[in-house]
Amino acid sequence: MVMIKGSAAKALCLAVIASLSLGLSGCNSASANFDPVSGSEAAAAPNLPIVHLSPLDRLSSIALAEDGVFVLENLYADSQNILYIDAKTKQEVFLCSSPGCSHDTEACPSFLSAKGGYGYQIACYQNQLFLFQNASADGTAPFVMQLDINGENPQTICTLQSGESFSGKVFGYGDSLLIEIAKADGSTNSTRLEKINCTTGARETLFEYPQDAYYSAMTSIENDLVYISIVNDEYQYFKVDPAINDLSLSDCRQNSPLGPAFDNSNLSCSIQDPYLCSVDYTNQQITAENLMDHQVIRFAWPEEEDWGHVLDLNHLLEDRFALMAEDSHGDWHTYVLDAETGTPSGIDLFGTKMQPRELICRFNNEVLYLSRIETRTLLRQSENGLSGETCYVNIYGFMSDRDYLSGAPGQEVAFPM
Repeated sequence: MVMIKGSAAKALCLAVIASLSLGLSGCNSASANFDPVSGSEAAAAPNLPIVHLSPLDRLSSIALAEDGVFVLENLYADSQNILYIDAKTKQEVFLCSSPGCSHDTEACPSFLSAKGGYGYQIACYQNQLFLFQNASADGTAPFVMQLDINGENPQTICTLQSGESFSGKVFGYGDSLLIEIAKADGSTNSTRLEKINCTTGARETLFEYPQDAYYSAMTSIENDLVYISIVNDEYQYFKVDPAINDLSLSDCRQNSPLGPAFDNSNLSCSIQDPYLCSVDYTNQQITAENLMDHQVIRFAWPEEEDWGHVLDLNHLLEDRFALMAEDSHGDWHTYVLDAETGTPSGIDLFGTKMQPRELICRFNNEVLYLSRIETRTLLRQSENGLSGETCYVNIYGFMSDRDYLSGAPGQEVAFPM
């Protein structure tokens, strides 16, 4: 089973992929059907788990599956290809079963023509693939396309209207997807959360976002969405149960906070499944609260001359964490914290800001990580009036949990061309 990693805003800055989770009731509902925040009866809805469909905070070129990962790569001009990395065989293959296929035409299920667009983002849910195309050069409206798990039988299930776009936040919810939809109407911009049926594409607006502040869904844990809001430079995480009718995000923010308000200057917080990680720069305190059982892990504040300026706390695996720090040269480091003492062990997972080795996801006792980014010549350039163009291919690797935490080198997965 895959363990999806959440990430904080600062941790997201480390991600160099071109292309970054609590048994809690929503909005402090006092009974099974009555919501004291909105003052209305909740719909009689099943207690559905919410599945975060990206290893990062938003959709990307990576989709997590039960026994592997689907990735998108830009190898040919004006197109992308779907590839699959098998966690059991440790092989990466094109999503194609035809021997001798060159994977460069629409006859190949792995090949995706951009069709005037700027590429796709991918998700995997209930043994189906979903491709999202947002922006296009020819005015084509954003759409969601569903495919069989082998890439066959593509069909567009939902097309957005003029001025609408996907924000990149997508979650699985029963037989539907929960998707943030942004809309620009002249000088007015608005955002809402919609439920879109995976088969029919039927759309239902669950709630509108207040326009007096920034709100966005960040991750999910069991039956709740975890939101963040920014009001007058004050950040706040809070929980939301999308099954409640007449939901108010501003009321949920006030009545159902997760952790304290923070400013990312004196205090920084991040939700990283299922921990609330906090760094209090003023009082020099570093903590991680498990939001399932409310147990708090406390870490020693390191001496700056030894480890540099503290930036953030990263959750790695199970109860293991790493401290992000910046040295006097401006380079970022991610020091694994000792499981017993809570102090930096000296093992550095990231040597510089641009060194990959980012943990993508976990399969049993192994991790899949980004090993490096390889520059290649873009194929089929001349047919598209191009020359001298390059593309960037992500090279991934596997290693055991133990090796990852010890900083040992892993085994790269061979790219299939």
